Amino acid sequence: MRIDNIVTEIQKHIIQLLRLALTDKAEAGIDFSHIDWMPLMEELFNQTVLGTVWGGIENNPTLASQLPLDAKLEFYGQTRKLVARNEEVNKAVSDIVSTLNEAGINSILLKGQGCASFYPTPLYRSPGDIDLLVGKDNFYKAQECLKNAGLVGDWIHEDMVHGMLSCHGVTLELHKFAAILPSSNDKAFQEAVLPCLAEKYQECPRISINGTEVALLPIELNTVFTFLHMFRHFVGYGILFRQVCDWLQMTRRITETMDVISSAKKTEQYLKDFGFLNTWKIFTQMAVECMGIPAENVLLYEKKYSNNAPKVLDILLQHDIKEFNIGDGKSIKSIFNLLLFYKAYLRHFRIFPKECIKLLLALMKINIQKNILKKL
Repeated sequence: MRIDNIVTEIQKHIIQLLRLALTDKAEAGIDFSHIDWMPLMEELFNQTVLGTVWGGIENNPTLASQLPLDAKLEFYGQTRKLVARNEEVNKAVSDIVSTLNEAGINSILLKGQGCASFYPTPLYRSPGDIDLLVGKDNFYKAQECLKNAGLVGDWIHEDMVHGMLSCHGVTLELHKFAAILPSSNDKAFQEAVLPCLAEKYQECPRISINGTEVALLPIELNTVFTFLHMFRHFVGYGILFRQVCDWLQMTRRITETMDVISSAKKTEQYLKDFGFLNTWKIFTQMAVECMGIPAENVLLYEKKYSNNAPKVLDILLQHDIKEFNIGDGKSIKSIFNLLLFYKAYLRHFRIFPKECIKLLLALMKINIQKNILKKL
């Protein structure tokens, strides 16, 4: 484990606390009593993992006893805010899905509260938007249904993949497709995902949110999709540790509750079919060898697979998130921002050359179809 190569003490403590939260194992030989907690908590907040870390501390009485009172109060106060926000998002999910169910519209929850269900305390995960796959055929029908029920307004944004709406203060993204992958791999991806909305819908796992049964993708496919979404943002906008924790919690659930050999084979086949097995193996190496996550909790780990794993961790610790204001207009500024957005997809070319190029070309194709061919 290369934690000694991490530059700052705060960064070391972030990794140690995440390892505690993700593995339920005490940090042997590490003294947390001399930590300057306030700047550390600010970094945990910035990485959107403060609630996740607090959950690990709550379950570790020895560590919890080392926290000064002001740190405990800050952790508790911030976590209460996360719980309250999660309850708002959960209510919106329940209202939306139950309304669609009554209209006979199948839906599958992607990311977000679905990922939260894999955490020991789901309400401690930092919430985001609601992503709901309804399929291209039911896309406008679902929006009309929700609008008639008074849950959403008009479209805020729409593209080939999804449309964005506001639902009582929560952002809802209705998906025509879970994602669109590069051309050589997209057919396999759609053939895996879209039947889950149709003939295989009843086979999908369910979670209960505010008494409403909400469908998820089968766990191996769900985990791979979550990883692909994480990686696309990694090479584009940038990601925070929350996305990495989502993925690791899902891989851990697979290893603990299912036939690991069968699940590993299924996961590997998806990654081969979708073209991202190499990417997965570098991230798993980073998780095991750099973050100290137990190898038995991470699928398809291959020891010393690449020299690039520490570089991935370094990028994550920098939490360099890019924001691009790409409007629908044709102004010079909008075009310039779009070119910067394309350039961002080459930021990590030295680590993932093939994957960066594939994702960039896929993105350019989508933008050409939307902005030039006016195809939605």
